[in-house]
Amino acid sequence: MAAHQSWRLSFARSNGGTFIELTEVAFINEAGVDVSVGGVAGASSIFSSSYLAANAFDKNTGTSWSTAFNDFPARLWYTFPAAVDVRAVRIRCSGSNAYLPTSLSDIRVSVSDDGGATWTSSFAYGIALTSGSISAGTEFEFSVASVDPASVGLLLPLPSYAQGRAATLYSGQLLVPRLSTLRQDFRHRASSTGQITDRVMFKATPSSPESPFAMGRVWLLRLADGYKAWEGWSDAAGYYTATGLELGVDYIAVGIDPNQNHKATGAGPVRAVEAA
Repeated sequence: MAAHQSWRLSFARSNGGTFIELTEVAFINEAGVDVSVGGVAGASSIFSSSYLAANAFDKNTGTSWSTAFNDFPARLWYTFPAAVDVRAVRIRCSGSNAYLPTSLSDIRVSVSDDGGATWTSSFAYGIALTSGSISAGTEFEFSVASVDPASVGLLLPLPSYAQGRAATLYSGQLLVPRLSTLRQDFRHRASSTGQITDRVMFKATPSSPESPFAMGRVWLLRLADGYKAWEGWSDAAGYYTATGLELGVDYIAVGIDPNQNHKATGAGPVRAVEAA
């Protein structure tokens, strides 16, 4: 992570669809210290002089910042006397659930080093909830981490037919995930010395007895999340042997007819064991 002078939070919407109101906001450094002191707060709007942006950083739970009506995306930022490296954000929620962000996915983080004249993309930082929840009168905290732009996606023009809040939220751009991010691979959480030797069967009709599925294409899908961990073929008697699987992990076997005469079905679970 790198240090920056201004840090900004963007809120796409609220539960009630009218205002965002927050009691306290703290930008936290790597040491776990609230560094949002001595700087200048700003916001895209305020409800009134009683709901200034500075109220979110005054360490006083008796005051709060609130936007003007229907100001979405609502933005709150803090410009520090010198650049700081923020690793987390702690937010004290207001007493009204209707004025809170709908979910963590509706919050974005961006930074500026020229006094707020320009800001980074709102997709430059990823956030993850570390404590609490977004609910009235409570406190929640999320971590902040920079994201490699090459692994996130491509920004393409938003289609011209987009109207209303969608056009406002995306500001003329639509994020399209890169192919490398569409499927996550979490293999090898356990030892990958597991093996499964099993048999795939088929039924010519619903009332027919099972018969060996000879020379069928076989997929093993991890039961926990559906990840395709192995692909191979059954022999003339319908048997297959899959290796390199996670030891002790359950899988669903799917038999696929290459001739497309039979529908694919899944069976199991079958568990990977140490090879004999």
